[in-house]
Amino acid sequence: KELELLKEVADQQQTAHEKKMADLRRDHEKEITVLKQKHREEMATMVTTEKSSLTTLYKTQISQLEEEVSTLKQLMEQGEYQSSNRISILTKELEAAEANSAAFSTEKEALLKENDKLKKEVDELEGNFIETRRELENAMQELADMKLQLLA
Repeated sequence: KELELLKEVADQQQTAHEKKMADLRRDHEKEITVLKQKHREEMATMVTTEKSSLTTLYKTQISQLEEEVSTLKQLMEQGEYQSSNRISILTKELEAAEANSAAFSTEKEALLKENDKLKKEVDELEGNFIETRRELENAMQELADMKLQLLA
């Protein structure tokens, strides 16, 4: 009778342990899925937003500068405007716009590095999950072995 009670307790413990493992496995999988999705959404949003706003800004700046240069050329041809300083300033502004474009490339590289960092974090979480699952499976095997010993 005592052996049956021990067997029943062992069965209950194993069932509880298996349920806990399943819950932990489910929780880990959900957490990894949520982190992956959140990471994808954040990166997509950041890259799209940055690219869109910077592209719009640069196009606007370049368009304005081209219009100013065109206007200045017309005025110079008409003899109404003779300042090479203004052309020099516009050239510097155009160079600044090109520098801003280079800065955008640098920022893009930083975003890609951040993306890689987040991917590594997700991979680490997956590794931890796998390790935890392995530990839980080993614990289940130990319980099963103890149960067999109790039955023997």
